[in-house]
Amino acid sequence: MPDLLAVEGTGPLDIVALDDVASTVAFFLRPGGVGWVVLDLVGPEHPSFVDVIRAYRAWLGRLSDSRLPASASR
Repeated sequence: MPDLLAVEGTGPLDIVALDDVASTVAFFLRPGGVGWVVLDLVGPEHPSFVDVIRAYRAWLGRLSDSRLPASASR
């Protein structure tokens, strides 16, 4: 991903790791587990799309940060 598509007007994201979802489901499906529960699996942070892409790029060792402006279509 050489350029970052910076879409204006987008809201914060709620990020959930798939491993966390799978572990939580497995925990509550075990024998003798709770029959019904409502959980909020997202964390306390609500990063922007740009922040999420930057974090993934840093994790992958790609630190380029050129941006292409775009508008959010509704």
